[in-house]
Amino acid sequence: MVRLGAIAHAFPRGHRIRVAVSPTYWPFAWPSPEPVTLTLAAGPASRLQLPVRAARAEDAALPPFEEPEISPPLATERIGGGLGQGRELTHDLATGRAQLTVRTEHNGAYRLVEADLEIDETAVDTYGIVEGDPLSASVRCEWSIGLARDGWRTRIETSSVLTADASSFLLTDALDAYEGERRVFTKRWSVAIPRDFL
Repeated sequence: MVRLGAIAHAFPRGHRIRVAVSPTYWPFAWPSPEPVTLTLAAGPASRLQLPVRAARAEDAALPPFEEPEISPPLATERIGGGLGQGRELTHDLATGRAQLTVRTEHNGAYRLVEADLEIDETAVDTYGIVEGDPLSASVRCEWSIGLARDGWRTRIETSSVLTADASSFLLTDALDAYEGERRVFTKRWSVAIPRDFL
C-alpha cells in the first residue's frame, strides 16, 4: 500500500485519474543504482482508494475564500540587465547523454531601496544522465550571490557536483568569498554519503 497523506485535490465530476508508477523521478529523485524492472500485480486485490466527502446542507453557508493577505512588496530598483531565466535541454546522440541546464537570474542586479543594498544573484543548475545507466547521473550547481552598498562589495561563489556509485552519493563542493575583487576565503571539500536503501 502506498499512502499519499499529504495530497489533497478535489476532482470535478467526469474527470479521470491516471496512476503512474516509476522507480525514479529524475531529476527530482535520484535513480536506483541499477536499472529496475517494476512488476504490478493487477486484479481484484489492486485498487485505488480515494476518500469521498459527501455534500452537506451547511456547505451553502460557507463564506467564499477571500483574496490572500500578503505584505506589500519591498521597493526595488533595477540596476543592470541580466541574461534572464531559462531552460536548455540537450541530447548527445553519440553518447546518449541527456542534459538539462536551468539558469535562474533576477534579471540582473537590483537594489533594495529602503536598505540601500544591491543584490546580484545567478544560479546555473545542470542535470545529466544517460538512459539505461543510472550511475551516470550527475548534478552541478554553480551559484554566485553578491551584496553591495556604498563603500563595500562582497560576493560568494559556490560550485557543487553530486554523483553516485552503487553504494554512496559523492558530493564535491567549492566555495570562494570575495571582498571587492580580492578573494578573502576559499574552501574545497568532498564527502561520501552512504545510500539508504531502507
